[in-house]
Parts: sequence; structure tokens; C-alpha cells
Amino acid sequence: MEEWKRITKLELENKALRAELEHQKLLIAHNALQTKMEEYQNKQQQTIDALTEQLKEGAKCVESEKVERMELELTKTNRKFEELANNSKDAIEEVGKIV
Repeated sequence: MEEWKRITKLELENKALRAELEHQKLLIAHNALQTKMEEYQNKQQQTIDALTEQLKEGAKCVESEKVERMELELTKTNRKFEELANNSKDAIEEVGKIV
């Protein structure tokens, strides 16, 4: 009977060791997966940062183009004002000659 108790005890210890081994394997797999997930999140953040920077640069270009268009419009408007002023001067001179 003592032999039977010893065998049962060894079998229980064996099961406990196998369960502990399985637990350790799961823990290792979990840690590896967590590490990969953190690496993936870091890469995602780097991608987000890079795209944000590109977006900022694109916005600067758009703003710069907008300013250039506005400057061009302003130049055209100033030319029209100068032309109108010259036409007004010419008209005043003509009226002065007639009077």
C-alpha cells in the first residue's frame, strides 16, 4: 500500500509540474505577444508622427500658395487703381483744356 501512495504522490507532483510548465509557456507567449504589440504600437506612433509632419508641411505649402495668389490679386488690383487714376488725370486734363 505504501508503494501505491508513493506512486499517487509522484503522479500528482508530475501533474503539478506539467501544469506549472504549461503556465510558464503561456506566460512566455503572453510576454512575447505583449512585446510585439508594444513594438507595433511604437511603429504606429512613428507613422502617425511622420504623417502629421507631412500634413503640417502640406498645410504650409497650401498657405504659401494662398499668400502668393493673394499677393498676385493685390498686384492686379493696384495696377487697375493706377490705371483708373491715370485715366482720371487724363480726363481732368481734357476737361481743363476744354474749359
